[in-house]
Amino acid sequence: MDPLLFIVSRDERDLHVYLTKEFRRDEHIQIIVDRRLGDRRHRIEARASDQRRGARRRALTMDRQMRSVGFALVRRGDDA
Repeated sequence: MDPLLFIVSRDERDLHVYLTKEFRRDEHIQIIVDRRLGDRRHRIEARASDQRRGARRRALTMDRQMRSVGFALVRRGDDA
């Protein structure tokens, strides 16, 4: 089974506490708070073009999940 990662919105502290307690004994599940700050598109540093498309698509999906339910769930398989 691939490990799961819950990324919880910074605005959802109670949800973070709940998930941490609920899954504390499951070694395949990790719960973290979203550490991203601001809009990443405004960064000045250059990026390789091959990294952008897939990462951008995943980031948009995660953003939608966090806005709608307060967290994003990521399966950490070979793509991690």
